[in-house]
Amino acid sequence: MDQVVKVLIVEDDFIISEELKQRLLGFGYKVLGPVDNTQEAENLIRTESPDVLLLDINLNGKEDGISLAERILASHQVAIIFLTALSDEKTLIRAKKIKPAAYIIKPYEERNLAIAIDVAFSNLSDQKLDNGYLIKDSFFIKDANRFTKIRLVDILFIEAKGSYSIITTENKSYTLTINLKNLLSKFSGSALYRIHRSYVVNIKQIEAFDGHQVIIGKYKLPVANSYKEAFFKRFRFI
Repeated sequence: MDQVVKVLIVEDDFIISEELKQRLLGFGYKVLGPVDNTQEAENLIRTESPDVLLLDINLNGKEDGISLAERILASHQVAIIFLTALSDEKTLIRAKKIKPAAYIIKPYEERNLAIAIDVAFSNLSDQKLDNGYLIKDSFFIKDANRFTKIRLVDILFIEAKGSYSIITTENKSYTLTINLKNLLSKFSGSALYRIHRSYVVNIKQIEAFDGHQVIIGKYKLPVANSYKEAFFKRFRFI
């Protein structure tokens, strides 16, 4: 299932946190929190795996946001955006070591926040696609005015349309401005496998196949002769 990008708000000012929540919902993101301390933030990061951490530096409790970011980045892939009233040199030096996607000074402008979250994916990604960003087992596609996260396992198949590639999931299709050969090279080692010059399928989504076609749900996709032998070797038969 395609997933909306998840943003965790860590902010100790109730009014600001609620305002942020409403604005992020308006941008089309899924909002986690808000929470006002590092312990609750860590619990949500472990259980919900947010994509972006919108983080104040002054927080309730003994630790601040920079310390939290240092610890989280050691074990989680998440984009960090600091949103703070602090702009002194000492704080900036500490924050820069984290290499955040953005450092926004309060009071912030809505447009600057939207741009910062957009840019955050360039730090989060392993590779950049023309329409989005690729990370480990998922990728983000720019869909209208927001990024939508798609897990590789949820792809049904990918179709070549000239210099474009159309990714089909159970719920929707997405068009990327990259040809199928180059796109497939970015997914090496995954369950995506080419069966035709125009089609790549997710082997884990296949329901049935014969010598001529693959069936995935309501879709029947052709298997080209030049790909048959290599394709059939991917399966065990009883």
